[in-house]
Amino acid sequence: MGVNATVASVREEFWIAQLRQLVKSVLHHCVICKKAQGKPYRTNIMPPLPEFRVQRKQPFSVTGVDYTGALWIKEGKQNPEKVYVILFTCPITRGIHLEVVGNQSDDSLLMAFRKFSSRKGFPSLMLSDNATTFVAASAYLKTMADSHLFQNHLEKIV
Repeated sequence: MGVNATVASVREEFWIAQLRQLVKSVLHHCVICKKAQGKPYRTNIMPPLPEFRVQRKQPFSVTGVDYTGALWIKEGKQNPEKVYVILFTCPITRGIHLEVVGNQSDDSLLMAFRKFSSRKGFPSLMLSDNATTFVAASAYLKTMADSHLFQNHLEKIV
């Protein structure tokens, strides 16, 4: 109720010396009163979006990738099998693409990326956390791109 209303309510029946100071100290330590009369939560100022989020581009030209947790699937009367889902997201259109893989190896990631890029196109920018699978696949792709055989093959195609 606040200090004035509480003092007025108590003084209807009792006269207590220095009541106002007593009510102030009790209300100051009351958690429920602080919640009821507290100031609203101030939100933080949002930083500007990254440049790739606000440009008009093809869907999945910028792609984020991550694994979901392990899932157990069972076909018929077989024993359950553990599989993982690779989640490809488009930060521009907020679209998603899911690929099911058997394990979290580099080969599985590269095959899922191959399927993804054949359906959605090759992304110009890939975003991921620094999981060991992503770091290993990135190193593999860099060494493959630097190899002379791969560059000669690309020259023949183009």
